[in-house]
Amino acid sequence: EVAIATVEDIADVFYWGRMDSNMITPLLRYGFENWNIFPLYLVILGKGTYDERDIFKTGENIVPAKFRRMEGINFPIDYPYSFVTDDRYPDLFIGRIPATTVEEADAYLEKIESHELLPSYGPWRTEYAFLAGWGGGDNPEQEFEQFVEACEKGIRGHVEFPFKPVRIYQTPEEEINARIINEMDHGAVMFIFHGHGGREIIFAWHGFATWDVPRLRNYGRLPFLQIYTCLPTGFEVPGFRSVGEYAVIFPQVGAIGVFGPTGYSYPSDNVIFTNLTLYAYRRLEMRRLGEIVFYPKLLYPGKSGSYFHTLLGDPVVKLPLIKEEGELEITPDGDTLSLTIHIPGNGKGTVIFEDTLRNEIVSFPVDIKDGMCDTSIVMPESLPVNVWTRVYAHTDSGEFVTGSYFSPYGPFIGMPFVIPSFPAVGDTVKVGVRVKNPQDGVYLWYKLEGFPGFVRVSMFPSGGDTFMSGEILLTSSGSMQYYITVVDSSRTYRGPTYSIYIRRKPDLAFIGDSLLFELDSIPYVSALIKNAGESDAFNFGVSFYIQDPESGSIFLSRVVVDTLWSGSDKEVKIPWCGREGRLTLMVVLDDSSQVEEEDEGNNSLTETKIVPFFHLLPGRSREWHHPDGYISVKIESLSVGEEGWFMVKSIPYCVPEDEEGFSPVPFSGIARSFEVSWNVFFSTPPVLIFHPDTVGEVYHWFRDKWVKEKEYISQDSIIFYPENSGIYTIGTSEDRTPPFVSSLKDTVHTSTTCSFEWRIEDEDGIDVFIQPPRLEINGEEATGAIVLPDSLRNTNLIPLKAQTELDMGEHEITLRVYDVHGNLTEKTWKIRVFVPYEIEGVGNYPNPCRDYTDFAYTLSRDADKVKIEIFTRGGRRIVEKELSGEYAQAGYHVWRWYLVDENGNELANGLYFYRITAYFGGIKREKRMKLFILKTEE
Repeated sequence: EVAIATVEDIADVFYWGRMDSNMITPLLRYGFENWNIFPLYLVILGKGTYDERDIFKTGENIVPAKFRRMEGINFPIDYPYSFVTDDRYPDLFIGRIPATTVEEADAYLEKIESHELLPSYGPWRTEYAFLAGWGGGDNPEQEFEQFVEACEKGIRGHVEFPFKPVRIYQTPEEEINARIINEMDHGAVMFIFHGHGGREIIFAWHGFATWDVPRLRNYGRLPFLQIYTCLPTGFEVPGFRSVGEYAVIFPQVGAIGVFGPTGYSYPSDNVIFTNLTLYAYRRLEMRRLGEIVFYPKLLYPGKSGSYFHTLLGDPVVKLPLIKEEGELEITPDGDTLSLTIHIPGNGKGTVIFEDTLRNEIVSFPVDIKDGMCDTSIVMPESLPVNVWTRVYAHTDSGEFVTGSYFSPYGPFIGMPFVIPSFPAVGDTVKVGVRVKNPQDGVYLWYKLEGFPGFVRVSMFPSGGDTFMSGEILLTSSGSMQYYITVVDSSRTYRGPTYSIYIRRKPDLAFIGDSLLFELDSIPYVSALIKNAGESDAFNFGVSFYIQDPESGSIFLSRVVVDTLWSGSDKEVKIPWCGREGRLTLMVVLDDSSQVEEEDEGNNSLTETKIVPFFHLLPGRSREWHHPDGYISVKIESLSVGEEGWFMVKSIPYCVPEDEEGFSPVPFSGIARSFEVSWNVFFSTPPVLIFHPDTVGEVYHWFRDKWVKEKEYISQDSIIFYPENSGIYTIGTSEDRTPPFVSSLKDTVHTSTTCSFEWRIEDEDGIDVFIQPPRLEINGEEATGAIVLPDSLRNTNLIPLKAQTELDMGEHEITLRVYDVHGNLTEKTWKIRVFVPYEIEGVGNYPNPCRDYTDFAYTLSRDADKVKIEIFTRGGRRIVEKELSGEYAQAGYHVWRWYLVDENGNELANGLYFYRITAYFGGIKREKRMKLFILKTEE
């Protein structure tokens, strides 16, 4: 029977017309004393908020809630309404439907009707989802382990096979939101969460939140949510929905009920409630939400969790009752599985195959007629050795679940193995397996990629009667599928189908424009090779030749490569022989055909190259000309004191970043760069003579920009004396705008250590390489004063700093800044250095002091003398100490005092004052402080 009472009637009859949370208990006490049948359930229909006077004009304080204090904050609770009698145990099962409108109430009633009268039957009604969130604070891993253990304890005690636990345990790397939504759409009887969260969100980061509820599509598969975190069922905030409220109130999807704290949660309470609610439902077969959630409250009526853990939803709603009843027998026979199922009644069922981790492999429907089902299916591919099978059925006798374990492969013991485990084309592999009894025959079936069908190979005993093996010659690469069958007198047992990848042969080849000349300690020529195959190559030779038109092939050198792993590359190099000019080179890979390759047709490379080196000898001049006439080099005889090499190499033009005003000058119609290096010391720089198509200026490549060199001679050709190795080109620039230099902020300095700061900008970049910023003070360069930033990735904008020591008085400083095109900005400032008379940093340590204390002070300028005076609390001077000499010089000083007066008497414990005075001619500066003497007794 159902009785309905409106809050207006209750207030009028039992609380003098006042809408208050205290009005409900008198009604219940009256009913207990006067009604023939006292109710077992109390359903509160309506939200209750802390806005009792409706100040916010939401009208949502429909059924007032009681409040209880937790850690200094009031949280809403309905639990006190369940106490009607005077004992300490609750008398009513309570739930609140936090609707604020008639439409919300109707929507929840439709969810109840759908849940109980028209459910979506299926295996999901035998599943329980356990969710653990990542931890927080100083030790998130430890908290996460606690949350997981809370879930696992519930699984071990109450969700054993054939029921299925679904674990969703969050890790920092996992985006878990989509997984939660997918699992909720799939359906489960309960979702039980342990972890961190709040009013709107559960899980660390974005696990599941209020705004995810409308995204759900779990029509007809509404779960009962138990959310063990802080505040998920709070319903007291006007104009706001907690995640628990929204999951219950939102139409058609969400949850049929939510249970969790309205206040803070405690892990010990959460573990108790998880296990006892599962025990009530699974063991005691309590089906109604009110009974399930109040069972732990009956056992622990005074616990904090009993007060704050609140049910949102109808406490009379029933969860499905699934009977664990029936039998299942599965018999493998070759490529088929025979199933015999005994379950009461007539109806539909679903068979689910799962692996040992309870992950679903395959499922299929069955018909139950007169309590029985006999059927057979084709054995699914790649079943594991042990399969967990469960059957869910909905018949005219109820809902049932049963299950069993079986091995689809009968006599097989473990998985087969392949030797070698990563075979390549041409290998002969051995496949082995252990079986309980070889019976009438054991056969290996295999199929290579690209071939039409499986080939049968007999397997024979190898190392015992139960260990069988067979061999296969691999003639093609790609995937190989294989399985094993065991035949006895009545049936054939077929093992699972496995696959293994057969690697292609090695494939040696060259990478791009492979022949490169480089100058290290000696010049060398190198070839870059790779192994594009899927197998490793071992012990092959690489030979280098010169193709001479008159003499034919001239052998230079041979390098043996020990190992070139699949997919890797390697630089093979030899010292250069000393020839100059334009030469044709040939390199041959695997010259003795040591390696059997996938493609033997790409093992030779022939390229015509310009040799960029020439030899240097002491006391000999050299003149070298690029074969294409782009550049020449002259070296005076007396400039070289040792044997060495010089390199000039034409390379592709380096395209600068953010340097729009720069244009390269072509050489024979093409923009070019030149790499210049040497391995000797020059007493006078070498001479580079560029021969471009038109006149230009010499630029040096630095930090992805072209920077103009400061000294060169531009005639028909361009003559340049390089001081450094590097990359050069000839170019022109339309940029005539010098860099911007900001004004100097401070022109008066109160310290002899002067710091300056500027902001310098240029669209194409500041020159920090050839002609870096330079500071002059009073006409002389301040070497080392300028400090460039540690990172110079962007030379278009540089915060420039300088620091130097200056005497007091007037000074003139000049800053010169060049951009990368040689445009100069020069600015001059007048500055004044004046150091005031100051005594700073006054203090004493230790303070309080026991045996001694050190007085510290800093003088801004040299003083005539410094006086330290110490006074008692009453103002009597007991110490007067004059310091001069080094103690009066500018800088930091320390003077130690051993806690005695001028007569050598030890001073008593207590508070004292001291004054330190510095005398600068007729000017004095003083600081007053206090100290404590605190001597401990022996």
